[in-house]
Amino acid sequence: MIISKPTDPSLGNISLTSSPLAKPDDLSRFQGIIDRATATGRLTRQDEDQILAALVNGRQPAPEKCALFRQMQERVWQAELHLD
Repeated sequence: MIISKPTDPSLGNISLTSSPLAKPDDLSRFQGIIDRATATGRLTRQDEDQILAALVNGRQPAPEKCALFRQMQERVWQAELHLD
């Protein structure tokens, strides 16, 4: 996702653009890991560790991946998922 804001003449030629940090296939793979781990409604510590390892994956986590992880956390907090 690229977010671009038109330049404002009063600011000069400043354009705000952010480039994606997660590749679409990497994001799909991460979503698949979460989906498989949570399919039963239970999340084991081993599954959680696997998801966290995929989140960081040797570099700074992409905002899109963090959002997916946050959604999973909220499901645990709202008792939609049981954390074993």
